[in-house]
Amino acid sequence: MSQMNFSQTIQHKIETLKTQFLNFLNNFELIENGNKIKYYREKGFQLKDLEKNTLFIDFNHLLGFIDDNDITDVILSDYYRIEPHFRKIVSNFIFSLTNTSNSQENYYLSFYNLPVEKKIRELGTFDIGKLNSIKGLVTRSSEVRPELLYGTFICQLCNSEVRDVEQQFKYTEPKICTNPGCNNHTKWMLKPQSSVFSDFQKLRVQEESSDIPAGGMPRSIDIVCRGEVVDAAKPGDKCIFTGYLIVVPDIAALTKPGEKTEMGVKSDAVRVKGEGNNDGITGLSQLGQRDLNYRLVFLAINIEAKKSRFNLWNQEDEENLELNEEQERQRLLQDFSERELSDIDKIKNSANVYERLASSLCPTVHGHLEVKKGILLMLFGGINKKTEEGINLRGDINICMVGDPSTAKSQFLKYVNKLIPRSVYTSGKASTTAGLTASVSKDPETGENCIEAGALMLSDQGICCIDEFDKMDKKDQVAIHEAMEQQTISISKAGIQATLNSRASILAAANPIFGRYDKSKSLKYNLDISAPILSRFDLFFVILDECNEQSDRMIAQHIVNIHQTSGRIINPEISTEDLSKYIRFARTIKPVFTREAALELQRSYVKLRQGDSNSNNTSYRITVRQLESLIRLSEALARVHISSEITPEYVQEAARLLQSSILKIEKGQYEIQEEEEQKTDLQQKEQNQNIIQEEIELRQQQQRKKENKIQITYEEYLNMRKLVIHTVKDLEIQDNQRVQTEEQDGMEVERQNGFEQRVIVEQILNQLLENDLIQSEEDANKLKKIYSTIIKKLVDIDQILIVTEEASNVDERRLQLHANYCEDN
Repeated sequence: MSQMNFSQTIQHKIETLKTQFLNFLNNFELIENGNKIKYYREKGFQLKDLEKNTLFIDFNHLLGFIDDNDITDVILSDYYRIEPHFRKIVSNFIFSLTNTSNSQENYYLSFYNLPVEKKIRELGTFDIGKLNSIKGLVTRSSEVRPELLYGTFICQLCNSEVRDVEQQFKYTEPKICTNPGCNNHTKWMLKPQSSVFSDFQKLRVQEESSDIPAGGMPRSIDIVCRGEVVDAAKPGDKCIFTGYLIVVPDIAALTKPGEKTEMGVKSDAVRVKGEGNNDGITGLSQLGQRDLNYRLVFLAINIEAKKSRFNLWNQEDEENLELNEEQERQRLLQDFSERELSDIDKIKNSANVYERLASSLCPTVHGHLEVKKGILLMLFGGINKKTEEGINLRGDINICMVGDPSTAKSQFLKYVNKLIPRSVYTSGKASTTAGLTASVSKDPETGENCIEAGALMLSDQGICCIDEFDKMDKKDQVAIHEAMEQQTISISKAGIQATLNSRASILAAANPIFGRYDKSKSLKYNLDISAPILSRFDLFFVILDECNEQSDRMIAQHIVNIHQTSGRIINPEISTEDLSKYIRFARTIKPVFTREAALELQRSYVKLRQGDSNSNNTSYRITVRQLESLIRLSEALARVHISSEITPEYVQEAARLLQSSILKIEKGQYEIQEEEEQKTDLQQKEQNQNIIQEEIELRQQQQRKKENKIQITYEEYLNMRKLVIHTVKDLEIQDNQRVQTEEQDGMEVERQNGFEQRVIVEQILNQLLENDLIQSEEDANKLKKIYSTIIKKLVDIDQILIVTEEASNVDERRLQLHANYCEDN
């Protein structure tokens, strides 16, 4: 009796709820543009005009309209039971507004803004049928397919129709024919034109990294989307899903390994090997020890992007701006309130806005202002362009930080990952080619191949933060070549030919090969990364851990204050929230180059190229990619200042940043020592048998070596080396001219077999004497020793000069340039 009373109470609540829900649709009022309107009646009219079939309802509106908590609890706890009633009410409500009857159209409803959000790992069997909201990251999506909701079947024996057969999560046929004279149970034919179909898509959603407990694995759940909800989320989106849990049979779990491809087409039953054309499993004997499994699936009725501090400019906005730039920008600016626009204007008009914004980035890290400026420009970004031929020119800025351990590289990556809503943090050592780009996997239910997104694809229109970039395997580094420049990922495997978008900026951090950065070597010798990838980064920042008493004291004080106050003492000049609003506003601007800025851009590029060709000690070569980097950095600087024009000052700052990333090689003193002293050192070590006498002799040798040792800078060594090579070339040219003159006079001539070392040195000294670079005989003797030693190095080590004729005296041996020698630029 008590159970009957409970059932009657529930039924009474449902009837009351139906009445109140219809009253809510008809009478809920909202103020828009200063006028009070019946909000959902207006929405109902719009549905018919827009040819939509889903009415989206804010749950907060319903809670404010219905005061009875018991009624709203019924909606949340028994939504699966009352959803058909709501759907029928919405359909009748739309029909009454449009004065249509007997319509074949079906209308649906979708709730959003639920009061509580749940984590994926909190869902359990007690949540089945309850209205819930969950949040997660979309990692995989299937293609959109038609799904049969209500089928109309024709009896193949008597041609009778059985209408509106509800599909129970699988292909469901009528149990028996409705014709009393017919006893058909199995022979049915679907009538598609009278059946109800809906769009269907399945998503794979993984919980966010912040929701994973210590030592736990990330959990995932399948989400089913129907109707207008399909294609609302793509891999990489962080979304809030509103819907309810359902239980579906796990048909794939019934199969043995190898049998999944033998799933029936018209039936979900398994065709067991050796049983012919079975219609299904006839009993538990064929199952053996296998049990019937079920699994939880979340049926989404609404999907919305998770609210974030700011959204990055997306490709759709770029395409719309091409149609009507001003109107589209005004639409984007409607998201800002007057107070927000006032705060943005205040920041824009402040002095030194560029430095203030940069210093407000990552406040837990002390100093590194140049690195913060580069990351700030990456957040603002350049402008994506598309040529008439359809070629995309990227506007995203890639940055690589190289430096000693404990220089806060990972801190920058973590900060950017938290700041940007669509960003992925990954480590190079733990990432594979498939994990970085995309992989082709097989769907366990359908057996079809599908694409599963990797880190670069998940961070599309965002930022991909890659730590320990130098620890990646070479084959994994090659995988991101295309993604960094063309911003696409091409896949050709398992019958799938696809080009996927990866329009993301890359922020990478790497350590030098030997633990600490060696300033005496160039960047490519300090970093184990191939040259093609190096050229794809717009900016490099070499962070050195140098000892400085004042800076060390300030860093120590900063870190101690953070730990002492748990970070409460950190108050950046511009808060993270204001910074996010400012960036979001600035990304609506598309600055253009002025004529003066374009000329300055050309001059800066030519100057960088000349500096690269005239010096052998830059970190990497200046190419056209660096010119495009200057363009992107200049556009980002204009966005920083909320300027619609790019001025020469912005180009100069961009060139300065790029120039600062070209770290000059620092060499120590190049020591020149007399050859006789080196030989004497070895001979005396072999002759001395007495330990005490040997020590005395060594000290004397060291003293003499100090007296005879000549020190020059590395720059001076390079200039002297170049002078020796040019002198040998001039001697060869003179000899060729002599041979040609004598041949014209009919004389027999013989080419010189190289030139004596004494002649080469004398020629060099004569040139220096003519230019007044030698003041005394002592200077001449000193330079003679230096040039003799440099020539010895060119012969023995560099092999630029070769000996064509040996002699007892070194000064009399003949030398000439190696035939394969090509002078460096």
